[in-house]
Amino acid sequence: MAAAHGVPNETVLRLVLAHRMLMRMSDLTAKQLFAVPCPTCGVAPGERCLLHSGAPRTEPHVDRKLSAAGAVETKRIPRDPRR
Repeated sequence: MAAAHGVPNETVLRLVLAHRMLMRMSDLTAKQLFAVPCPTCGVAPGERCLLHSGAPRTEPHVDRKLSAAGAVETKRIPRDPRR
């Protein structure tokens, strides 16, 4: 039986933390959040995210927020100059 090989503790965590995102998700406006499609539930830009039951969610999925922040950082969505 082969011995199981693990990953040294915090190896993966360091790689994630090394990538710094300049735009905070809390700094996003509603217009910026809804300018990208949701990768989790698949709704189109401009539509609200959906629950599994099909009802609208009260706030967008985390993946959509990250996608919107990435789009702002790559200048696909203009930043609000007042922020």
